[in-house]
Amino acid sequence: MSEGMLGLLPLRDVRGPVDDLYDKLASAEGPKWLEGLNAFLRTSPAKPSTSAFLVLLPMPADFVPFTMKINGADPANHPLEGMVKGRDFTGDWKYFGKPVEGEQEAEFIWATCGYEENLKAKIKACTKEAKKRGFEAVPAEGQWHEEVIRRYQNNGVPRGVPDPSWEDPFGGVYFPCMHEGGDVNFDWAVNDLSEDWRLLFRVSK
Repeated sequence: MSEGMLGLLPLRDVRGPVDDLYDKLASAEGPKWLEGLNAFLRTSPAKPSTSAFLVLLPMPADFVPFTMKINGADPANHPLEGMVKGRDFTGDWKYFGKPVEGEQEAEFIWATCGYEENLKAKIKACTKEAKKRGFEAVPAEGQWHEEVIRRYQNNGVPRGVPDPSWEDPFGGVYFPCMHEGGDVNFDWAVNDLSEDWRLLFRVSK
């Protein structure tokens, strides 16, 4: 490596942003910056996602429309290679859903409703609640969960994409989710879901 260079970049151009990042990581906002940095580093090195944020955005409020974009061809968004194997889930998982293809943009809401005994019942109740508010809502494809965790802060409530298209090695059917503490996981579709859960729906009005 040439003196005064970092790879192909002059050190004088690199040192300022790196020092600034260190200062931010050491500040009171350090956990937020670290979460955003980790989300950025998870994106494809061949084609970095334009939706990776060093500071994650506040989670949209319930029943307030927001827009996201996704590239279904990005390996990080692959239902098995990215979402399962990329997070070290073991065993022979299967995916039997309809994947997002190519680059897409869509409008969404987070819908909430009361306690329900399983995901199917929760989808039905949340769809009904969205209808009351003027939205035609359909469950989002599970891959959109990857875009949610790249963009938005966890705000302490469980959230899921109501797409039960994953099957674990024992035959259990699952949907992608993020729990209260921010851990990214899959949840069993037959589990009961409290009123705290928010589910992601595509919408039109």
